[in-house]
Amino acid sequence: QKQDKSVAPTISALSGVILGLCMNSMKSGDDIGGWSISTIMNLINVGLGIGKFTLLLESLKTYMIESDDKHGVEPWNSCRVERMHLLRWYTSNVGVVRKRAIQEFTLSNGNNSDSDCEDESKSNAPSTKESKATKKLVSQQTTEIEELKCKLAEAEESISANSLEVKHLRKRMESNPSQLDDLLNECTTKISGLEIQNQALSSKLTVNESDLKESNRQNDAASVLLKEEVDKARNETRVVLEDKTNLQE
Repeated sequence: QKQDKSVAPTISALSGVILGLCMNSMKSGDDIGGWSISTIMNLINVGLGIGKFTLLLESLKTYMIESDDKHGVEPWNSCRVERMHLLRWYTSNVGVVRKRAIQEFTLSNGNNSDSDCEDESKSNAPSTKESKATKKLVSQQTTEIEELKCKLAEAEESISANSLEVKHLRKRMESNPSQLDDLLNECTTKISGLEIQNQALSSKLTVNESDLKESNRQNDAASVLLKEEVDKARNETRVVLEDKTNLQE
Protein backbone atom coordinates (compact mmCIF):
# COMPACT_ATOMS: atom_id res chain seq x y z
CA GLN A 1 0.00 0.00 0.00
CA LYS A 2 1.16 3.49 -0.83
CA GLN A 3 2.01 5.73 2.11
CA ASP A 4 0.12 9.02 2.33
CA LYS A 5 2.85 11.67 2.26
CA SER A 6 0.84 13.90 4.59
CA VAL A 7 0.91 11.23 7.31
CA ALA A 8 4.14 10.32 9.07
CA PRO A 9 5.12 6.62 8.70
CA THR A 10 5.60 6.45 12.48
CA ILE A 11 4.70 2.83 13.14
CA SER A 12 6.55 1.42 10.12
CA ALA A 13 9.71 3.47 10.68
CA LEU A 14 9.93 2.89 14.45
CA SER A 15 9.22 -0.83 13.93
CA GLY A 16 12.06 -0.94 11.41
CA VAL A 17 14.44 0.77 13.86
CA ILE A 18 13.51 -1.59 16.71
CA LEU A 19 13.91 -4.61 14.41
CA GLY A 20 17.29 -3.32 13.25
CA LEU A 21 18.47 -2.70 16.83
CA CYS A 22 17.51 -6.26 17.73
CA MET A 23 19.58 -7.52 14.79
CA ASN A 24 22.49 -5.28 15.81
CA SER A 25 22.54 -6.86 19.30
CA MET A 26 22.72 -10.37 17.83
CA LYS A 27 25.84 -12.33 17.03
CA SER A 28 26.35 -14.71 14.13
CA GLY A 29 24.58 -17.99 14.86
CA ASP A 30 22.23 -16.55 17.51
CA ASP A 31 18.65 -17.87 17.42
CA ILE A 32 16.34 -16.11 19.88
CA GLY A 33 12.76 -17.26 19.82
CA GLY A 34 13.06 -18.20 16.15
CA TRP A 35 14.64 -14.86 15.26
CA SER A 36 18.16 -14.61 13.89
CA ILE A 37 20.18 -12.19 11.75
CA SER A 38 19.28 -14.12 8.60
CA THR A 39 15.53 -14.18 9.34
CA ILE A 40 15.49 -10.43 10.02
CA MET A 41 17.43 -9.71 6.82
CA ASN A 42 15.05 -11.99 4.87
CA LEU A 43 12.11 -10.06 6.31
CA ILE A 44 13.68 -6.76 5.22
CA ASN A 45 14.61 -8.02 1.74
CA VAL A 46 11.26 -9.69 1.05
CA GLY A 47 9.12 -6.97 2.62
CA LEU A 48 10.72 -3.83 1.18
CA GLY A 49 14.25 -4.39 -0.07
CA ILE A 50 17.29 -2.78 1.50
CA GLY A 51 16.90 0.43 -0.53
CA LYS A 52 13.28 1.12 0.39
CA PHE A 53 13.99 0.05 3.98
CA THR A 54 16.66 2.73 4.42
CA LEU A 55 14.45 5.31 2.70
CA LEU A 56 11.64 4.48 5.12
CA LEU A 57 13.90 5.04 8.11
CA GLU A 58 15.15 8.36 6.73
CA SER A 59 11.67 9.60 5.72
CA LEU A 60 10.44 9.94 9.31
CA LYS A 61 13.11 12.56 10.05
CA THR A 62 11.41 15.09 7.77
CA TYR A 63 8.36 15.05 10.03
CA MET A 64 10.43 15.40 13.21
CA ILE A 65 12.28 18.54 12.06
CA GLU A 66 9.10 20.27 10.86
CA SER A 67 9.13 23.78 12.37
CA ASP A 68 5.33 24.03 12.48
CA ASP A 69 4.09 22.46 15.72
CA LYS A 70 0.84 21.53 14.00
CA HIS A 71 2.76 18.90 12.03
CA GLY A 72 5.38 16.37 13.03
CA VAL A 73 5.19 12.95 14.65
CA GLU A 74 2.47 12.46 17.22
CA PRO A 75 2.49 12.60 20.19
CA TRP A 76 5.85 14.38 20.21
CA ASN A 77 4.74 17.21 17.91
CA SER A 78 3.16 19.14 20.79
CA CYS A 79 6.49 19.83 22.52
CA ARG A 80 9.55 21.15 20.69
CA VAL A 81 11.99 19.86 23.34
CA GLU A 82 10.57 16.34 23.21
CA ARG A 83 10.65 16.43 19.43
CA MET A 84 14.32 17.44 19.37
CA HIS A 85 15.24 14.69 21.87
CA LEU A 86 13.36 12.15 19.77
CA LEU A 87 15.13 13.36 16.63
CA ARG A 88 18.57 12.94 18.24
CA TRP A 89 17.72 9.44 19.49
CA TYR A 90 16.15 8.42 16.20
CA THR A 91 18.96 9.82 14.02
CA SER A 92 21.62 8.04 16.09
CA ASN A 93 19.85 4.68 15.99
CA VAL A 94 18.97 4.93 12.30
CA GLY A 95 22.70 5.27 11.62
CA VAL A 96 23.39 2.13 13.66
CA VAL A 97 20.63 0.14 11.93
CA ARG A 98 21.62 1.26 8.41
CA LYS A 99 25.26 0.39 9.03
CA ARG A 100 24.46 -3.14 10.31
CA ALA A 101 21.83 -3.83 7.63
CA ILE A 102 24.20 -2.85 4.81
CA GLN A 103 26.99 -4.94 6.36
CA GLU A 104 24.77 -8.01 6.54
CA PHE A 105 23.38 -7.39 3.05
CA THR A 106 26.87 -7.11 1.53
CA LEU A 107 28.25 -10.12 3.39
CA SER A 108 25.23 -12.30 2.59
CA ASN A 109 25.58 -11.52 -1.12
CA GLY A 110 29.27 -12.35 -0.86
CA ASN A 111 28.56 -15.70 0.81
CA ASN A 112 25.96 -16.58 -1.83
CA SER A 113 28.42 -15.80 -4.61
CA ASP A 114 31.09 -17.89 -2.88
CA SER A 115 28.77 -20.91 -2.66
CA ASP A 116 28.05 -20.64 -6.39
CA CYS A 117 31.76 -20.90 -7.11
CA GLU A 118 32.34 -24.14 -5.13
CA ASP A 119 31.77 -26.32 -8.21
CA GLU A 120 34.52 -24.66 -10.24
CA SER A 121 37.78 -26.54 -10.91
CA LYS A 122 40.81 -26.29 -8.62
CA SER A 123 42.54 -24.02 -11.13
CA ASN A 124 40.08 -21.30 -10.14
CA ALA A 125 41.10 -21.36 -6.45
CA PRO A 126 43.39 -18.26 -6.56
CA SER A 127 40.71 -16.28 -8.37
CA THR A 128 38.14 -17.33 -5.76
CA LYS A 129 40.42 -16.07 -3.00
CA GLU A 130 40.85 -12.78 -4.82
CA SER A 131 37.08 -12.53 -5.22
CA LYS A 132 36.58 -13.08 -1.48
CA ALA A 133 39.20 -10.44 -0.67
CA THR A 134 37.49 -7.99 -3.03
CA LYS A 135 34.12 -8.62 -1.39
CA LYS A 136 35.60 -8.00 2.04
CA LEU A 137 37.12 -4.77 0.75
CA VAL A 138 33.77 -3.67 -0.68
CA SER A 139 32.10 -4.46 2.65
CA GLN A 140 34.74 -2.47 4.53
CA GLN A 141 34.40 0.50 2.19
CA THR A 142 30.62 0.40 2.56
CA THR A 143 31.03 0.51 6.33
CA GLU A 144 33.44 3.45 6.09
CA ILE A 145 31.01 5.36 3.86
CA GLU A 146 28.19 4.84 6.37
CA GLU A 147 30.46 6.04 9.20
CA LEU A 148 31.34 9.15 7.20
CA LYS A 149 27.66 9.81 6.56
CA CYS A 150 26.99 9.61 10.31
CA LYS A 151 29.84 12.03 11.03
CA LEU A 152 28.59 14.35 8.32
CA ALA A 153 25.08 14.31 9.81
CA GLU A 154 26.51 15.07 13.26
CA ALA A 155 28.54 17.96 11.85
CA GLU A 156 25.49 19.39 10.09
CA GLU A 157 23.45 19.12 13.29
CA SER A 158 26.22 20.87 15.24
CA ILE A 159 26.38 23.64 12.64
CA SER A 160 22.61 24.06 12.82
CA ALA A 161 22.70 24.31 16.62
CA ASN A 162 25.53 26.86 16.54
CA SER A 163 23.73 28.90 13.89
CA LEU A 164 20.67 29.08 16.14
CA GLU A 165 22.89 30.19 19.03
CA VAL A 166 24.39 32.93 16.89
CA LYS A 167 20.92 34.21 16.02
CA HIS A 168 20.07 34.52 19.71
CA LEU A 169 23.36 36.27 20.39
CA ARG A 170 22.71 38.74 17.60
CA LYS A 171 19.35 39.62 19.13
CA ARG A 172 21.02 40.20 22.48
CA MET A 173 23.81 42.16 20.86
CA GLU A 174 21.33 44.70 19.49
CA SER A 175 20.56 45.76 23.06
CA ASN A 176 24.15 45.56 24.38
CA PRO A 177 26.64 45.07 21.53
CA SER A 178 29.79 46.15 23.37
CA GLN A 179 29.73 43.13 25.75
CA LEU A 180 28.94 40.49 23.11
CA ASP A 181 31.28 41.33 20.23
CA ASP A 182 34.00 38.95 21.38
CA LEU A 183 31.53 36.15 22.07
CA LEU A 184 29.90 36.56 18.67
CA ASN A 185 33.27 36.50 16.92
CA GLU A 186 34.20 33.34 18.80
CA CYS A 187 30.96 31.61 17.77
CA THR A 188 31.42 32.74 14.17
CA THR A 189 34.94 31.27 14.17
CA LYS A 190 33.62 27.97 15.54
CA ILE A 191 30.96 27.80 12.85
CA SER A 192 33.55 28.48 10.15
CA GLY A 193 35.69 25.66 11.50
CA LEU A 194 32.72 23.28 11.55
CA GLU A 195 31.86 24.20 7.97
CA ILE A 196 35.43 23.40 6.92
CA GLN A 197 35.19 20.02 8.68
CA ASN A 198 31.86 19.44 6.98
CA GLN A 199 33.37 20.11 3.56
CA ALA A 200 36.30 17.81 4.33
CA LEU A 201 33.95 14.99 5.36
CA SER A 202 31.89 15.52 2.21
CA SER A 203 35.01 15.33 0.04
CA LYS A 204 36.23 12.19 1.80
CA LEU A 205 32.81 10.61 1.37
CA THR A 206 32.87 11.37 -2.36
CA VAL A 207 36.35 9.83 -2.70
CA ASN A 208 35.30 6.65 -0.86
CA GLU A 209 32.21 6.28 -3.01
CA SER A 210 34.36 6.68 -6.14
CA ASP A 211 36.80 4.05 -4.85
CA LEU A 212 33.91 1.69 -4.15
CA LYS A 213 32.54 2.09 -7.68
CA GLU A 214 36.01 1.53 -9.18
CA SER A 215 36.51 -1.58 -7.03
CA ASN A 216 33.18 -2.99 -8.20
CA ARG A 217 34.05 -2.21 -11.83
CA GLN A 218 37.42 -3.97 -11.55
CA ASN A 219 35.79 -6.96 -9.85
CA ASP A 220 33.24 -7.26 -12.68
CA ALA A 221 35.98 -7.00 -15.31
CA ALA A 222 38.05 -9.67 -13.53
CA SER A 223 35.02 -11.97 -13.40
CA VAL A 224 34.44 -11.58 -17.16
CA LEU A 225 38.10 -12.35 -17.93
CA LEU A 226 38.02 -15.38 -15.61
CA LYS A 227 34.92 -16.72 -17.34
CA GLU A 228 36.53 -16.26 -20.77
CA GLU A 229 39.66 -18.12 -19.61
CA VAL A 230 37.58 -21.00 -18.22
CA ASP A 231 35.58 -21.26 -21.46
CA LYS A 232 38.79 -21.22 -23.49
CA ALA A 233 40.33 -23.97 -21.31
CA ARG A 234 37.19 -26.11 -21.68
CA ASN A 235 37.24 -25.71 -25.47
CA GLU A 236 40.90 -26.65 -25.63
CA THR A 237 40.26 -29.71 -23.43
CA ARG A 238 37.37 -30.75 -25.67
CA VAL A 239 39.55 -30.42 -28.81
CA VAL A 240 42.33 -32.49 -27.22
CA LEU A 241 39.86 -35.22 -26.23
CA GLU A 242 38.40 -35.29 -29.74
CA ASP A 243 41.92 -35.54 -31.24
CA LYS A 244 42.76 -38.34 -28.82
CA THR A 245 39.58 -40.21 -29.76
CA ASN A 246 40.33 -39.85 -33.47
CA LEU A 247 43.88 -41.13 -33.00
CA GLN A 248 42.66 -44.18 -31.04
CA GLU A 249 40.22 -44.96 -33.85
